[in-house]
Amino acid sequence: NSSTQGAADYYWDFGDGTTATGQNVIHSYGDTGTYTVTLIVLSNSGCSNNISQTITVTEIETGVSHLNQNKAITIWSNGNTVYVDFSRLTKTDATIEIYNVLGQELLSDKFSRNAIYNKAIENTEAGYVIVKVRNGNDITTKRVVLY
Repeated sequence: NSSTQGAADYYWDFGDGTTATGQNVIHSYGDTGTYTVTLIVLSNSGCSNNISQTITVTEIETGVSHLNQNKAITIWSNGNTVYVDFSRLTKTDATIEIYNVLGQELLSDKFSRNAIYNKAIENTEAGYVIVKVRNGNDITTKRVVLY
């Protein structure tokens, strides 16, 4: 959805028999194939507009894979706290993003010290989170366990 004006309702049809409502939604396909995704937007006055786009799913992944690990940045967890060690870098100007396994962003922080960043993730159940660190043009991503 790239709507620039607010709307009253958003209806999504993912072309695989699944629908959703909401301005921005996440959907995972269960099988490879070609699908037509349709978004219908309704205004408060009853006007509607729709757009469709065809997508092709060529691979289904069952979990997190293909994670990059920058050896200068170390990421780990202990309990409900995520740690990122920037102490081996000469320059730190990082954005740290943490996502749950559904791809929903739990937090986004800026960090600019050559030190260890730590952040407790409150109000979340035990399980995996994805930590994505962008420092300049380098991106490091790692899956860690919170408990």
